[in-house]
Amino acid sequence: MSDWRTGARPAVQLGVPAFAVEERRPLPCRVDPEAFFVKDEHAGPAKWLCAPCAYREPCAEYAIADPTLDGVWGGLTRSERRALRRATAAPAAA
Repeated sequence: MSDWRTGARPAVQLGVPAFAVEERRPLPCRVDPEAFFVKDEHAGPAKWLCAPCAYREPCAEYAIADPTLDGVWGGLTRSERRALRRATAAPAAA
């Protein structure tokens, strides 16, 4: 659904977690979102920006739960999140 005044879709529809939308402080991922959508080998700066964030853990949990997300979320790259999903699924399968 678009905002009829601007044509913009709500951030939640774009995949931004509600906790990041509701936060009033400028989160690095909202100030410069393009910095977080990089290939894994170039993720260092984004991971560094995530490190002090108060939402790092819920953001990582959000991204681990959604395998379709690209980029760095909660300080984790897509391949790191994939490995965590596999590691938690393996004991459950045993």
